[in-house]
Amino acid sequence: MKFKVKSNRRNYTPLIQTRYPLIIMLIMLPFLLIFMYGCSPDVSPIPQPKVHFLVQKEPYIRLLVELSGRLETDNGGYIRINDTTKSILIIWPYGYSFEIVGKETWIINDNGQKLMGIGDEVKIEGGFIDKSLAEERIGVHLPEDANGPYFLANSQ
Repeated sequence: MKFKVKSNRRNYTPLIQTRYPLIIMLIMLPFLLIFMYGCSPDVSPIPQPKVHFLVQKEPYIRLLVELSGRLETDNGGYIRINDTTKSILIIWPYGYSFEIVGKETWIINDNGQKLMGIGDEVKIEGGFIDKSLAEERIGVHLPEDANGPYFLANSQ
C-alpha cells in the first residue's frame, strides 16, 4: 500500500529565479557608476592653441638675410619672430609643418625633425618680401590680421 503525503508547503522557487536579483542590481547600479567614474583619472583634453602656419607651396631660391629673435605666436595665432624692434611674420619653407605636444608647439622640418619651439631664441636665413609675393608663395590670399613685414624662410 502506498501512502501519499500531502504537504502544506508551496512549491519552492529558488531565490535566483525570482525578481530579487534584478531589484538588487538596480539598487547597486548607481553606486557602481559613481565608483567607476568617480575614481577615474581626469582625462579632460588639453586646450590646443590656435596656430596659423604659413608654408611655401613649392621650393624657392635661397635668400641670404639672417633674422634672429624670439619665436612667438601673435593674438591671431600666426608664428612670428619678435626682434627688438618689430614682429615679423614667417613664411616657412616647403615641406615644413608644426606639431603641438601638450602645451608646446614645435616647428618640424621637411625631414620630420623638430627644429625649434615657440618661445625659443632662433636664427633663420631667408629674406624680406612684400605681401603680394608672400601670397604668391603660399598660394592663397593672406587674411587681414596677417600683417607684415613678411620673411620668406630658407630650409635649414
